[in-house]
Amino acid sequence: MDPPQVALAARLLGIKKVIPMHYKTFPILEQDASSFKELVKKEVPGIEVVVLDPGQEYEM
Repeated sequence: MDPPQVALAARLLGIKKVIPMHYKTFPILEQDASSFKELVKKEVPGIEVVVLDPGQEYEM
């Protein structure tokens, strides 16, 4: 899925939090999660985007 598809899925599923994965992990995936965060903020207000660095953990 690309970022717009993920934003749409998040809206359709009614989720409250999303954690982008696989960015900055391979040369082809060097995109920045901040653009995804801005897209979600614009397209799906109210969803929290939790951006982690590769290897970082997050407790829910």
